Amino acid sequence: MSDEADEAYSVTEQLTMTGINRIRQKINVHGIPVYLCEACG
Repeated sequence: MSDEADEAYSVTEQLTMTGINRIRQKINVHGIPVYLCEACG
């Protein structure tokens, strides 16, 4: 793998973990999966 590929993978991994953590936080704070409501508009 090139350095660019490694870097892109790291960024993608960070975004994925951040997204999962945000979803978990919303469930913890509100007790319901708020992200589903946002997706429904």
